[in-house]
Amino acid sequence: MDEQLVLKNRLKVARAERGLSQGDLAKLVGVSRQTISSIETGQFNPTAKLALVLCMGMMPSAFAAQQVSHARVAFAEHINIFLAHYSLPPVINFG
Repeated sequence: MDEQLVLKNRLKVARAERGLSQGDLAKLVGVSRQTISSIETGQFNPTAKLALVLCMGMMPSAFAAQQVSHARVAFAEHINIFLAHYSLPPVINFG
């Protein structure tokens, strides 16, 4: 048997449902528009860190401009706790 694991994402659908352009999402999560495009077309698989940041960026509460900074700090704290649990050095700082 020659089976392949095919990973697909719903980033384009989720982004469109929230009314965000590729550029909007890219700015929100701190990557280029080309990176978002490459992820959506399956040309690039995001790192675990970027995938988590994208999930955070797609959360409805993150769309309010005054909440983005607070959400990033809270998100970084949660990720640092997760990383500490797995004995990895905390390296995320959105503050």
